[in-house]
Amino acid sequence: MPRYKYSCADCEYTKTYFHGINEKIEICEACEEPTMKKVLGKINLKNKKEPKTNQVGSLTKQYIEENREILNKQKKEAQKETYEPS
Repeated sequence: MPRYKYSCADCEYTKTYFHGINEKIEICEACEEPTMKKVLGKINLKNKKEPKTNQVGSLTKQYIEENREILNKQKKEAQKETYEPS
């Protein structure tokens, strides 16, 4: 649903409404006069891409590799403990 900002010409009351493209808001909620007009809202331009190093897949792969090394060390230590003569 599109978002439209309206302002009253009499009392300068402003409010954002969500409604269909063919609908209009004419009556001001504050002063109850038919003086509401659409005003130009600000344009939101966000088109930033994150670097590939911060993507979820690469972080997960890095985490797996780090933990694989830790697991291999723990396996070797466990094998030494079970094969040492008492």
